[in-house]
Amino acid sequence: MAFFKKKSSKNKPAQSVGGQGWVVKEGGYEETSSPELIGRILTQIVHTRRLLTIIQEGYQSEGTFLEGFSRDRLCVGRPRDFPGNKIKTVVVFRDQYGIRHHFHCRVLSSTAETVYFQFPGKMFRLQRREHYRVDLPPGSTATFLHQEHSCRFHVQDVSTGGMLLLGKSFQGISKTGNILEEIVLTVPSSESEEQEEGNIGGTFEIGKGMVMRRTYHQELSLCYLGIRFSGDEHTKKELMTYIRKREIEILRRGVR
Repeated sequence: MAFFKKKSSKNKPAQSVGGQGWVVKEGGYEETSSPELIGRILTQIVHTRRLLTIIQEGYQSEGTFLEGFSRDRLCVGRPRDFPGNKIKTVVVFRDQYGIRHHFHCRVLSSTAETVYFQFPGKMFRLQRREHYRVDLPPGSTATFLHQEHSCRFHVQDVSTGGMLLLGKSFQGISKTGNILEEIVLTVPSSESEEQEEGNIGGTFEIGKGMVMRRTYHQELSLCYLGIRFSGDEHTKKELMTYIRKREIEILRRGVR
């Protein structure tokens, strides 16, 4: 197999190539469909021996390696427990800068030692941002105290730094800068999550927060509140663990 042999950059992440570089998408992601840029990133992954995770419906692999690639296919070391009976796949990895990437592809063939995947038409990466947000399952709620009044809102999305609330009224929260206390975030297990061991909801005691944004959507008749957390580091670590699991669950939907 003739592999691409491009020199990897040791000083900075891959940048735009031929006007087809990274395009900003929703949810904190960037997307590229440039074969040259994708090839450059894959070459770096081969040279730096970064671990890959293979995700299929009902399956998530242990770490494996990209051994090489051509313009048509990727050559990946076969995980010991690889089921070999699925085609749709998501491959996830972090580059040498710690930036998470993923792409969708199909299994072309496999041997006892190797799995051959289709060369990806698109690749996605998370932007360099301090607080990555994920959408939460329906029924996720936040309760807290505001001026000794108990409030309860639905939660649309969350990061380790804050969350977006929505409800039919502002429940007495009159302006930005209002302080919220005893914040508790409750996330239910979605139907799909219940089928995956470890991918469950949870309850997170956030502590305090501040209202940073307050808007009303007239067409939907909904009130939105953007909240910034001021909880401790332990809570943030627990929340980040959940956010990472939730992100994997969202990616897994793409192979169903």
